[in-house]
Amino acid sequence: MPNCDFYATGDDFAPILDFIFDQPGWILIENASREDLPLRRFCSRSEIEEAFNIDVDGPLLQLYSPSMKGAVIERQITFRPGAVPGARGRTDPVGWGFVQVYLAGLRQGKIRPSHTNCNSVTRAQNWESLGTQELGPVAAWDWREVERISARLNRHIRGLGVGKFGSRVILPAAVAAMDRGATLALSR
Repeated sequence: MPNCDFYATGDDFAPILDFIFDQPGWILIENASREDLPLRRFCSRSEIEEAFNIDVDGPLLQLYSPSMKGAVIERQITFRPGAVPGARGRTDPVGWGFVQVYLAGLRQGKIRPSHTNCNSVTRAQNWESLGTQELGPVAAWDWREVERISARLNRHIRGLGVGKFGSRVILPAAVAAMDRGATLALSR
């Protein structure tokens, strides 16, 4: 499961998002729709920037490409009456081979870690046998492609780094924020 934990804020997100959207077929899908609204798919940095203030919202996204094969399943979640006042439910994207792209940023003087990760075929196969048939067969996904896409994104992010904190790379705007007094948070 290739993953990348990194510190980024402000202008650091533009080269990451531009890289994602410069790849043929790569799209980002929100991890959960807004209450009672359809699931959003994003195909450009401007769409992400219109939908989120990354530093404030810390969007949780799923990266998908048709080259990964598999399928994006839209799971309808129905809220218990009164659980979320005024809302009936939301939609979650589910699929074995998504690459998580969790973007954090600077909030209240702390730079929270951002994160990418994906399932391995072994982990997915272990869960498949536990009754998650709604996701379809694990074998429908091109696992070499999932890992290739994840690794390619992670290499790009690590290449943007100008510092490190343990195993986490620190991107330039995060370093500048630290120079102005921001600190690094250990978790989101």
